[in-house]
Formats: sequence, C-alpha cells, structure tokens
Amino acid sequence: DKVWLLFYDMGFGGLNADDEFRLTIRGEGKKQIDVVARDGNEVFVVDCMTGKQDPLNARSKLDYWCPRIQKIENAVKESLSRKRLRVNLVIALGSHGKRPVDETRAVQEGVLLWSESDMGYLRQLADQIGSAARYQMYASIFAGQRRLSTRKEFPALKGKLGDKTFYSFIIKPKELLQYAYVPHRIGAQFGEIAHAYQRILQRHRLRGIADFVDNGGCFANSVIVAFHGRRPGWKEHVAPDEFDVSLGTVSLPGYYGCAWIVDGQHRLYGAALAENQDLLVPVLAFEGTSVSEQANLFVKINEKQKRIPAALLWDLYTDIYADSENDDERKRYWISEVGKALVEEGPLEDEIAIPSRSNEGSLSFATVCDTLYNHVHWDHWVDNDQAVEQATRFVRVYYEILLELWEDHFEVPPEDMLLTNNGFGVMMMVFGDIMLHAKAYNPDWLDKKPSKERLLRESMRRLLGPVFEYLANNSEMIENIKSGSARGLQNNYAAILEAVIHEAYHEFYTQRTAREQQDLEPSSEERIVEKAIRAEKQLRCFLRDTLARRLQSDWWTKGIPPHLQDQLRKSWERQRDHDPSLKDSTEIMFEFTDIADMADIIRHPQNWDAHFKRIFRSSDTVRSRLMGIKALRDPTAHSRPHTRQNIYDAMSGLHWLSICIDQPALRPDVS
Repeated sequence: DKVWLLFYDMGFGGLNADDEFRLTIRGEGKKQIDVVARDGNEVFVVDCMTGKQDPLNARSKLDYWCPRIQKIENAVKESLSRKRLRVNLVIALGSHGKRPVDETRAVQEGVLLWSESDMGYLRQLADQIGSAARYQMYASIFAGQRRLSTRKEFPALKGKLGDKTFYSFIIKPKELLQYAYVPHRIGAQFGEIAHAYQRILQRHRLRGIADFVDNGGCFANSVIVAFHGRRPGWKEHVAPDEFDVSLGTVSLPGYYGCAWIVDGQHRLYGAALAENQDLLVPVLAFEGTSVSEQANLFVKINEKQKRIPAALLWDLYTDIYADSENDDERKRYWISEVGKALVEEGPLEDEIAIPSRSNEGSLSFATVCDTLYNHVHWDHWVDNDQAVEQATRFVRVYYEILLELWEDHFEVPPEDMLLTNNGFGVMMMVFGDIMLHAKAYNPDWLDKKPSKERLLRESMRRLLGPVFEYLANNSEMIENIKSGSARGLQNNYAAILEAVIHEAYHEFYTQRTAREQQDLEPSSEERIVEKAIRAEKQLRCFLRDTLARRLQSDWWTKGIPPHLQDQLRKSWERQRDHDPSLKDSTEIMFEFTDIADMADIIRHPQNWDAHFKRIFRSSDTVRSRLMGIKALRDPTAHSRPHTRQNIYDAMSGLHWLSICIDQPALRPDVS
C-alpha cells in the first residue's frame, strides 16, 4: 500500500485498482503484480519484498525477474494495448539498506532496486513538490537516457546575451519540469535530491504561490534555466534583426533533467502545485552551459539579488560544486562538506545550524564555512584528495582541546565564548596559524598514525595553555571576543592571543605575531630590513657549507640544478665584462644566487630528501617563508618602497629561518 500511495502522490494517473492485478507472461501463465503505475509512456512494474533482515537479501527476486525483463515488457504492452511504452521493473525492499552485491547486479541488469530509505526520500520529495516529484525521479533514474515523448516544440525568440545563446518562450510549469530541476549533483541518490529540494524550496511559499495562481495570478518575470549537454533544436522562421534576434521554433531535448533552474524555483514549483494548470510561464533558457557555468550563474543571481541566505548557499555548494574542476569551487564544496561532517559527531555535534537539517545550533553554518574558507590556509597542509577527512579530523581535535581547557579554567559553559559565532571566528584564526606552525616546524603532527595524533593533541594543548591562563585572568578580553563581530576586530583579538603563545613559546611566530610586535615597536623596520639582507648572506653560506660537507668537491655539479648552473655562469660572465679580475670559480658564481634561487636549490628533488628535509621540514614552507624575506629584500635592493605587509612577511620568514639554520640573531624580536 505504501508503494502504491507513493506513485499516487507523485502524480501517476494509471494505477492498479487492487492487489489482484495479474500480467499474462507468455509461456508461464498469469503472474500477480504488487503495483503497476503508468505516467504517459512510462510504466513501472513493482514487486515488493518484506522480511526482518536489514538489508534484505534480494538475490531470489533478482534471479526470478532478471531473465524475464523482456517478457514483462511484452506482457505490459499487450495488457495496455500500447507498443510505445517504456517498462521499468522495480524491486521494492522493506529494509532501509541494500546489499552492495544486489545493488551492483540490479544496475547491470537494468532493474531498479529501491530500499525503504529510497522510497522515504521520494515521499519527502512528493510532500515538498507534489506530482512534479516524478519528473525529478525520472531525471535521476534516467540520467543521460533519451526518453520517449519529451521532445516538444515552442514558438520562441533566439538571441545572444554576451557570449551565451538564449531562447525566450512560454510553457506550462509541469511541462518545463520534465526538463528542469533544482541544482544538485548529477547522478545524486534520492536522499541527496530530497535534501537539495528541502534546502532551496520553502513549502509555505510554494503553497502561497499555488493559491496566488488559483486566484488568477500570473508572473511577468521569466524563469531562468540553463541547458547542459545536448542543445535545444531550432527552426528559424524570421531571420535575425539588427540586434541578432530571430523568431522561430525551439525544440527542447528529449531527456529528463537536462537543465538547471537557475532562478524562479519557487514560482515554477508553486505554479505546478496549483489546480489551475492552464497558466503559462515565461522562460529565458541558455544553451550549452557547463555544470560549472550553471553553478556560477545560479550563485551569482541568488547571491547578488540576496534571495538566498549565505548559510543556504554554503549548504548548496555540496550539490552544485561536487563535480566542478575549478579549484575555488572544489574548495567551497569540501568546506561545506567539512561543516556538515563537524555537526554529525565530535565536539561540535549539533552545534552548527545547517539549513537542510533544520536544527538549532549555537553556530551559524555561514560563519563556520566563511571562517574555514577565508581564514585557514588549507592549501599548505591539506591534500586535495583527502581534504574533507583531514580538515574535519584536525578541527575536531582542536575544538576538543579548546573545550577541555575551557572546562579546566571556567565554571561558565563554553557557550559564553567558544560556541559563539564571534568566538569561533577568533579561535579558528588561531587554529589556522597553529597548523601553519606545525607544517613549518613539526610536520609529524599532521600524520594520521595514532601516536602522531597524540603528539598533535599534546602540542596543541601545550600551545593553547597560556591562552586560557590569559583569558582566565582577563574577562574583558572574553567580552571583547564575544562582541567583536567585525572580521578586523576578530583578527586583532587573534593576534593578541597568538602573541601570548609567542611570549610563552618563542618558536611560535606568525604574521599576526609580527603585526602585534610591529605595532608595539614602530621603529623596528630598519632592523628588520637589515636582518633580511643578512639572512640572504647567511643562508647562502649555510647552503654552500652543507653541500660541500655532504658532496665535497662535487657540491656544484651534484648540488646545484643544471639550469641554475647555466644561469649563475651567465650572471658571472656579465659581471666579469665589467671586472676582468673576477676569478672563474664556482664559489664566486654561487655568490650570484638570490633567495629564490636558494629556495630552488633546497627544494630540488636531488637535494631535498638527501640533504635538507631534516633541516627545513616542509618543502612548501621553504618556498613561502623565503619568499616572505625576498618580498622585503627586493624593494630594499632596488631602492623601492616596501609595504607594511612586506615587513610582516619578512618577520615570519626570519623567525622560521633563524630556527632552521640555528642563527638566533636573525630572530626579528632580538635586537
């Protein structure tokens, strides 16, 4: 009965009247069928299976039905006296799970295997958007398949907006919904689809729009859709005018779910729910857009017009950017995934309010994702392929320690600061710099091994201990952090907390620490510039001595990359043209290296593992920290003004280098 009602709620007009429906299978006689549902040319034949196991073993059902698929199709066509039908066989399980082996076989044999969970999601979809749910179901199960009777023609205008071809036409809402769907990942499962609709569509708005339509209302502004993959067909009746707009007939592709609804989702689905099905809606349809272009168009329209809250946009990135190849879009995708993983378990379980979950959390999903996106430098220490798993693990460990330390120092609940949006922003800025510190000085912390995770916990707790001692004696700072909603204020508070860590542990040094010191000592710029010049000379000596000690007389041929040998020799030759007394020696040529050259020498594959990994720890950090020194060194050498940011970058680089090559005098806080 539940399965029969599901098809009824999804708008199937032809359903078996009772449970006595039988098909005559040629050569085998009559076979009782649980549910037969028809919608135009689509027919679903459903065999239900119940039992106490979860998941149920569907092998016997598959063994029976798979060899008979063609016979079932012929029997249905004969029973309904229609040849142009698409018959779909469904095995509906009374268990929430499915055995992977059954699922794999069902896909291979062309059988639909639905679990109770799958059907539950379809019920949610039908509750949300009514009979239009069947078109979304079609878009999922028939993805990429040409279906019968879905190619239709409409009078239209054709033109260009920028470099994109568009068609403007009018259509009935339910007709358009055969082609168009709300943004979600292509090939998504029913559960993901149902959640995508819950995120974007508000049921009370749909009902209000349906009432508006039934009371004679109509829409003057267009629904915007974007076709991907196959383009609409076009028959031109009137040639393009001076604006390159032509009149003709557009034929929409014969595929369910071949277009995204970019704007006007509520209008379209609300009108589809109305009893008045004669309404026509204007449509602006773009052709030939990639999934990434559709996603960006959706985000830009809804973001600029402020129709979708920031938290909901972050919630949607899981759907619309899942298959993107753009680096920034991929990052937004996995940041959204991290936020959702954090709320599932761990110290932030149920503490983040996510629109699709309709839960009440103390932290905004937009704040969490914006902070993780803008104020943590993930690219320095997270692998793209494992970004979600790694980032989630580190944030959970960090917040577990924060909550433990809070409990050790305060009697009030963590909602007083740690579990506020502003407090989260400040503490995650500190987290980002702790992770950069780990990458630069202790990359072993980032290892997944249990022993290394203990080291990470111990190290984080050690660094954060002074912060909580400071906060325990400074209630005014706690109030400032709680009330400081501006990102600039949060950055300042994070700098103060990091300065507290630096005071206790001098090896912890960040750009924020540099800013804090620079603000306290405005006259120190000249000293930092002098140290940057000295650092280049000391690093050059360190590298030459290290290579000579390790490679002896072969230090130049084996330790200096060939392209750099040629470059340094040319620099030496140009200098010798001005000074003929210049000796021809590799030691002299090496003096022409600049900081960028030295970074390349350290990071060169033939040198890194053999000579420098133990000293400098992270190849990426070598590049970023030395470029920080170079950014100050270059303007000074060429008599160009340097910026305050150059100073901050150089201070971070000098502190790091002083530890790596054991030169305490290079530290920016040492006079």
